[in-house]
Amino acid sequence: MKTFISSTTRTMFWLLILAGIIAGAGSLEAQRYLGGISGTVADQTGAILPGAQVAAVESSTQFKTVVKCGADGAFSIPSLSPGTYAVSVTAKGFKTETKTGIILTAGQMAQIDFSMPPGSVNQTVEVAAESSNLMDTGSATIAMTLDAQAVADLPNNGRNPYVMVTM
Repeated sequence: MKTFISSTTRTMFWLLILAGIIAGAGSLEAQRYLGGISGTVADQTGAILPGAQVAAVESSTQFKTVVKCGADGAFSIPSLSPGTYAVSVTAKGFKTETKTGIILTAGQMAQIDFSMPPGSVNQTVEVAAESSNLMDTGSATIAMTLDAQAVADLPNNGRNPYVMVTM
């Protein structure tokens, strides 16, 4: 006994399958390469500073992205490439504050809050973030320089120079 399916029924079947695939694909999220920086800007008493100008500059390319704070004193700089950034904030009647050495990795949303000290427009406050994570991304070489004190502190029976070479 043969069963015949009409072409309309067959078309409806394939359309339902296709609709299910499209609906399922919308819920998939790809890995994110770009990151972002967000935060708030306030004065030293904690009062928000709406309209402050925030600029993020990537250290190696000097690419600059500028945004303004909203009415709530918050800012967001999305879609930044991974790298090391310097973020500065300027507001009328306050000193310019800069935070440097902000390392942004792929998919990371860094939270940077600013507390602006009062002052005239020509004064600048710079805060440098220290990074113990120095990496040469241009080569696969792993190297470290030892000062005289570090060499003296290393365990080395008989001060054999060949032991130092193996390190």
